[in-house]
Amino acid sequence: MKRLIFSFLFVVSLICGLTEVANAVNTADADPKFIYGKDINQKIIDVLAEQGLAAQPSLRNGRRFRACNAALNITPLQGNFRTASVKCPDRDGWSIAVRTRIAKTLVNTYQAPTKVEAKKAPTKVEAKKAPTKVEVKTMMVVTMSRSVKRGAVITADDVKLAPVSRKTSKHYFTRIQDVVARKATRNMAIDRIVEARQLELNWAIRTGEKVMIEHKIGPVQVLSEGVALSNAQLGGTARILNTKSKREVEGIVVSGKKIFIGANMSENLVVKDNRRR
Repeated sequence: MKRLIFSFLFVVSLICGLTEVANAVNTADADPKFIYGKDINQKIIDVLAEQGLAAQPSLRNGRRFRACNAALNITPLQGNFRTASVKCPDRDGWSIAVRTRIAKTLVNTYQAPTKVEAKKAPTKVEAKKAPTKVEVKTMMVVTMSRSVKRGAVITADDVKLAPVSRKTSKHYFTRIQDVVARKATRNMAIDRIVEARQLELNWAIRTGEKVMIEHKIGPVQVLSEGVALSNAQLGGTARILNTKSKREVEGIVVSGKKIFIGANMSENLVVKDNRRR
């Protein structure tokens, strides 16, 4: 009797064990491995960190995807990492796009990996054709630190000095005191250069007055006398007759008795040659 009971219990235990094994196998088949959004976000953060970028991917942490046998392929979408393309390289893989939320100023710093090849020394012809770098010269001019409406009186808090290219404008001011307490003749937007035509007339030079013409070519400064042929404001353009050369020129009014002609202005701003031929 004891043997029968023992045999019965053994068979029951064996059946239960086989059932658990079968359930485990079925569960494994029905529940494949997954990779979650938080894991993909971390991989994106790691890849962008190698490019010197700090990212905050927008993929939901709990979202899950079928795991890949190979490593995920993370590349910039449309040439920059504002959005990352994440691909599973498996034969039946998947692909998603994830916004990385990185700073605008860092978006275009990514450079795709390229093969390193030995550089050949340029030939004489190539050396002549090689483009030369052009240094952009800047100067400090008066700009708007905040917007003002037409008819408002400019205060010191409304303006600031900011560097701009010398070719940006020729009707600028270089001193804040030249625009303070003057009335705006039109709406003036923030960060825009303050130009003489935007302010009420305030003649710094009047027709017939003697003025000094400052002509600067590199480190060389040439001063000559002239007579104003038109009224002009500070920062505005004045027509002047050079009393020595008898040429009419245009220059920027930099003070009550002086106009400035830069090196790149000397040829273009000759209005009329009054010399007898």
